[in-house]
Amino acid sequence: MFLVIVFSIVFAAVAGLIIKFCFDWYAKNHWNNGSITWVEFAVGMLIISLTITPVVGKIGWDLSKQSNLTFNEYRNGWELQAIANITTCTRDGSCRQTYNCDPYIVPVTYTYPCGNNQTCTGIRFETRYHSCPYVDKETDYLVKTTLGDYIIARSRLPDNPQANRWRSRIVIPQHIIDTAGIGAPKFWFDAKTRIDAKKSGPVTQRAEYDNYILASDRTILKQYSSAIEEYKKANLLPPVQSGVYNFYYADKVSFVGYKPENPLRWQTELNYLNAAFGAELRGDLHLVIVQNELINDNPDRYILAIKAYWQNRTIFGRNTISKNSVIIVVGTTDGITVEWARATTGMPLGNEETLVAIRNVKNIPLTSESVIGEIRGKLDFKLGIRSEHGAGVLEKIIWGLEEPQTKFKRVAMTGKTGAGSGFIYLSNEIDVTNQQKFLIIFVIFILSLGVWAAAAFAVNVSWRRFFSKK
Repeated sequence: MFLVIVFSIVFAAVAGLIIKFCFDWYAKNHWNNGSITWVEFAVGMLIISLTITPVVGKIGWDLSKQSNLTFNEYRNGWELQAIANITTCTRDGSCRQTYNCDPYIVPVTYTYPCGNNQTCTGIRFETRYHSCPYVDKETDYLVKTTLGDYIIARSRLPDNPQANRWRSRIVIPQHIIDTAGIGAPKFWFDAKTRIDAKKSGPVTQRAEYDNYILASDRTILKQYSSAIEEYKKANLLPPVQSGVYNFYYADKVSFVGYKPENPLRWQTELNYLNAAFGAELRGDLHLVIVQNELINDNPDRYILAIKAYWQNRTIFGRNTISKNSVIIVVGTTDGITVEWARATTGMPLGNEETLVAIRNVKNIPLTSESVIGEIRGKLDFKLGIRSEHGAGVLEKIIWGLEEPQTKFKRVAMTGKTGAGSGFIYLSNEIDVTNQQKFLIIFVIFILSLGVWAAAAFAVNVSWRRFFSKK
């Protein structure tokens, strides 16, 4: 930060000198108003050096470090309630699908030139219109979840809009019907069906968090691997998942060389597992299923490579694998049976018992039921949501259902919550990028130009003229 301050002051001083000499030359040859005296230059430099530069520099430096510290993660939860908010439509009301109706006349005052540089006023009458709805009611559909409310659709028309006209003689144009939609959207209807049956569906969203390990440029706690380029050339490293589709779903199962009969089933079951994992243990699981000789020859090498690859912020930016993630790679040779499994987490330590237990997973059917399980959310409007577990090996390990010591424990980043003492001490290793440094210097430079402009013009009008008369 010290060099940024020094460079900012130097650039401001150089700009001030250039402006001063240019104005002095111009004032000597043309006019005497716009110039900067040496006293004004000194005062300007004091303002820039003691106020603008340190204040803007400190604010810009802190904002830059915070920006470098911020990453994105998945947070997981459950559906709670499907709500249909019905609005009764009225003239000039809050309904969206409307047309101009019922004209009326209003007097409007206006001005016009009437000679001798004078302005006169007059009154004219203009036609205005009320806003009439096409239908007698519109409906907003939303889903309440443990992660917040999701608006699925706004201002939908009734199932039979022509039979629900606000004015029976006004036919609703087809393009209005097509744009607004009619009845409950299928997505909302499916959610309501699950919730009415007290079987909540999974929800995931992207959110920001602070990661001192990924933000640090010098820590030895990051994962490194020399095998990344080899696997990339062989197209064996899938990208880290960071997207959300259909409001709150995400595909967190990647397939490398393996082609499942029903990939959607894998994605769905992992979404359900993650709903319980996030709601109860604040975790997020990413699963990679591989069928490849190069990977099967050295599974340990591959799991280290995929973690290092997914944590590379120069490739994935803020969407690197998050601190609350568990990465599990399952290998197969015949596409039918699990031959080996390896796991790691988004943190450099913690959950060793969990990872060792996953390492011992082998010789089980390669199906979503046996690997992931069939977790479901049992909804109780009084008690909340209770997870119902299946027979999946991963859910047994992560929740410690058979061996309590394998239960996942979220490792603390700040030391305030979770296991461990945190990694805040790495904040001193977070560097500001060259682009950010340049932006800070540029902002200070622009503000310093304002100081020189004030010295050249605004100040000149006041005290310099006063002393010149003396």
